[in-house]
Amino acid sequence: MNRCPHCFGTGKELKRNKSTVNKRLDRCLNGSKCLGPNDETDSVEPDCICHRPQHAYECDRCHQFFHGRLTETCPQHKSEIYLMDFQCCPYCAAPKSMIQIAKFTWEQICKFENAELPGGDEGL
Repeated sequence: MNRCPHCFGTGKELKRNKSTVNKRLDRCLNGSKCLGPNDETDSVEPDCICHRPQHAYECDRCHQFFHGRLTETCPQHKSEIYLMDFQCCPYCAAPKSMIQIAKFTWEQICKFENAELPGGDEGL
């Protein structure tokens, strides 16, 4: 049986309130989605940015588009790190300061990149 490490723990985590742990175990065992170690339905922190949405980005240096999130430090959870968040451009390693939110949605960008040019086979 696959166990969620956030709900069942690794043995190295801090001691938590027993009722909080039981709530998380119940959600995991009942098929509810586990969002991670700070998935608390009864306490919403207004300054928390841990589960912010993904965006389409464009690099100002290489003008490549990519989709995801840029790394940011959450004011409520300063020690949380999301390994899939981008720290720089994945194509040219430009710093975050050179990355902007794209003017197009990710669906529009995918359409552009997959579009065929008219007469693209001629003359090549």
